[in-house]
Amino acid sequence: DLQSGLHGQCGIRLHADGHDDQIAWDAQRLPVTHRDDAVLFDLLHTRAQMQLHAMIIQLLVQDLRHLFIKRRQDLIRPFDQGHILACLAGVSQEGVLLEREENTGTVPASEALRTVVSVLEGGTLAELLSLDGSALTPLESYAVQTFYGDRAYYDGEPFAWDGTCVRRTEKDSFSEAVLLGGSLEGGFLLESGVKTLYLRAEGEVEADGLLYTALSHVVAEAPYFFRGGALWEERYGIERYVSALPPGCTYEEAPASE
Repeated sequence: DLQSGLHGQCGIRLHADGHDDQIAWDAQRLPVTHRDDAVLFDLLHTRAQMQLHAMIIQLLVQDLRHLFIKRRQDLIRPFDQGHILACLAGVSQEGVLLEREENTGTVPASEALRTVVSVLEGGTLAELLSLDGSALTPLESYAVQTFYGDRAYYDGEPFAWDGTCVRRTEKDSFSEAVLLGGSLEGGFLLESGVKTLYLRAEGEVEADGLLYTALSHVVAEAPYFFRGGALWEERYGIERYVSALPPGCTYEEAPASE
């Protein structure tokens, strides 16, 4: 049990109110790396059920309500639970990035998170469909859902991450899309409101198929490339114009996925 602390005391002791003399918690200590400071996170009340569902935000607020940053001056101050979710700044194979004011910390990735992020970034459809995110921690689950949950993986029809795996989806609105293979049917890009398109080498784009869309950024793998603000491709030594981009749309080239 954690005892109530006195003003000025250091250590993980919380001030109890007038009705509480002791605060008991079941805590699991998570290792955290920090750029300049030693960062300490206590993940409380870890749930046996890891599945992401409608109550995930409530779970995280409970599990992360005591998030601490220890500065060099030995100052320990808790994050207010209302700011927990706002601290999420990214997720990668390295871990979950958290930021607050001038403080930056990374909760190191589990093996499950490293696998999930790797496949969501560059996997084939078969690899995506075989993903199992049930071993992700609650924090990792929420981070993956936050940064990948609004991305469509398109190969004849849209697929999406649903919290534990990738499956066919009836969702009709996305901020990002990955064209894995084949061509986009009808007005999928326009109707879904996609802003960022990741074009894989096996994907096919119809003539000027990107022009009349809401795209603001396109990332294209070889053999696609950009010339004069338009998308081109080179196959079998032959260059071919593919599509103009919407006004103001930015773009970048990327090596083909391995």
